[in-house]
Amino acid sequence: MEDIKEYLYVMDFSDASISEIEITKEDKDLETSNLLDKYGFNDDECFFMFTTQRITNINKINGK
Repeated sequence: MEDIKEYLYVMDFSDASISEIEITKEDKDLETSNLLDKYGFNDDECFFMFTTQRITNINKINGK
């Protein structure tokens, strides 16, 4: 049986970036704040989302 990959997407307000992290087996044991810290993010300066679906595009929404 194939392992399901999990991803963490981080929108970091300190540098206006969006980052993708492929979660490792070791990462799964970490609390979210420790996981963010491991990869150099400050949890007070970002929003994040976990998903098993890799995001390959970002929808651009134009005003009406």
